[in-house]
Amino acid sequence: MPVPTPSVPSAPPGGPETDPEVLEMLRSGNEIGAIKAWRERTGLGLAEAKFAVDQARAKLT
Repeated sequence: MPVPTPSVPSAPPGGPETDPEVLEMLRSGNEIGAIKAWRERTGLGLAEAKFAVDQARAKLT
């Protein structure tokens, strides 16, 4: 009997630098919240989400 796979929400095209909530958290200094939000949207693991958010933060500065 097949096991159902949980659905993973799709990430906005363009990465975290295009996600308004993630950007707002980064601008306010809430990096942990930004990583958590990106993980929830994409289903990525912690390391992958942190890398993506770090890349987005670097583009802001």
